Amino acid sequence: MARSALVSRTPSMMEAWFNSSLMTRSPSPRIGPSTPALAVKPDWKTGQLRVEATLRNASSRSLTARVRFAVAPAVHGETIDVAVVDRELPPGDTVVPGRLLVAQPRLWTLEDPFLYRVTSQVAVVDSPSFDERSTRCGFRDFRFANDAFRLNGRRIYLQGALILPHYPVGFRLPPREDYLRRDLLAWKAMGLNTCRVIW
Repeated sequence: MARSALVSRTPSMMEAWFNSSLMTRSPSPRIGPSTPALAVKPDWKTGQLRVEATLRNASSRSLTARVRFAVAPAVHGETIDVAVVDRELPPGDTVVPGRLLVAQPRLWTLEDPFLYRVTSQVAVVDSPSFDERSTRCGFRDFRFANDAFRLNGRRIYLQGALILPHYPVGFRLPPREDYLRRDLLAWKAMGLNTCRVIW
């Protein structure tokens, strides 16, 4: 079985603050392929999720991999749908598509921002080790139609502000996560439903 390593890099200020789960230590050996990217496109009309996992084979030979896509509520709940794809991965990056279905999806709204978690697991066939990546997404329809903004078909009025955050330490990025959370709660209490932040 081939060994491969994840690429290590220092995250930018934005990535470091928002904990994007990038590796910041020395690369460690990894058996089999890894998943550097996972993209999801939900369709609110059908409940279908189009998933694309970018799989990286850092070895010098082709690997037969099994990719397992799954969707579940983001916070808690049982798995709703699973799709399994077997794919031959040549050295380098390969995009593997998949489709999942959420029957009668719960729509994302301002009052109920419900999210789903989509997970991709990839492993060399018959290997106990695997690489996993997940992302959150929601089902919604946001558009401008008939002279108004509409969310899931319902007219909404955008009430927002332009924010230029300046914090005592770190200047643009708050030194503690609860500072930004406090700001978000204050904006919500003021009745804002949109906010443009210039960093």
